[in-house]
Amino acid sequence: MLTILDFGAVLYNIDFELTKKALSALPGYNGNPINFGVDVQSDVFIDIDKGAISEAAFRAELRRLWAFTCTDAELDAAWCAILKGIFPTSTDVVRNFAARGPVVLLSNIGTMHLRYAFPECMHMLSHFTKRFYSFEIGLRKPDPAAFHHVCAIMNVAPHEATLYDDSLANCNSAAAIGMHVVRVLTPEVLVPLSLGQTSA
Repeated sequence: MLTILDFGAVLYNIDFELTKKALSALPGYNGNPINFGVDVQSDVFIDIDKGAISEAAFRAELRRLWAFTCTDAELDAAWCAILKGIFPTSTDVVRNFAARGPVVLLSNIGTMHLRYAFPECMHMLSHFTKRFYSFEIGLRKPDPAAFHHVCAIMNVAPHEATLYDDSLANCNSAAAIGMHVVRVLTPEVLVPLSLGQTSA
């Protein structure tokens, strides 16, 4: 059985509201709504995750949409405010899953967020059989094509894979193509599951 782990809110602590608040506090903000959440996001945020636009084009689009007059550094800091840090249990969780079979990471993530988080996560990430980042594969959950891509590369059928993800949309999409799914609402639930134990 292939294990597929999400990154944000499963292995790494994130808070979408922190980035929304940081962006809305930037100089020049025009007050237009900033749609940025686990299941609903503006196209510009989806595009950067899929690698469809460069970091420079991303900043330019943010300024066009919300009239920010800040520096690139200030804009980058606000965009990365979502990233709070790796969960204390994450390295052990990935190691435990890896001891039982192949385990891969499938993350909706752009270059800037990965670059910011990577140094802290290097050891944990080293335990994955393979890592699939949306900006590299050009596919983003909950698009079923993202799950099919992982299965094809790992040479398994969807019913031979289990997805652990916090997003209801991602879980529903994976289940619809035949994957086993576990919705992760708190990272602590992964510890017994990674050891093959049933959760309380």
